[in-house]
Amino acid sequence: MLERFYGKFVLSCSCCGEQAEDKFSKFDEVTQYMRNNGWQSELDEDNDEWQHFCPECKGK
Repeated sequence: MLERFYGKFVLSCSCCGEQAEDKFSKFDEVTQYMRNNGWQSELDEDNDEWQHFCPECKGK
């Protein structure tokens, strides 16, 4: 899950709720963090929402 609080993006796993340690000012920073740290995103076509998965939960 990707939410924005007080101008910062907060990345958390849609499966287990684990949050990334960093908070991000720009969307590009989020995608770079995900690539560098083994996170995965998938579009849930039923709900038309993006799901984000930490390294522990991706592929479950």
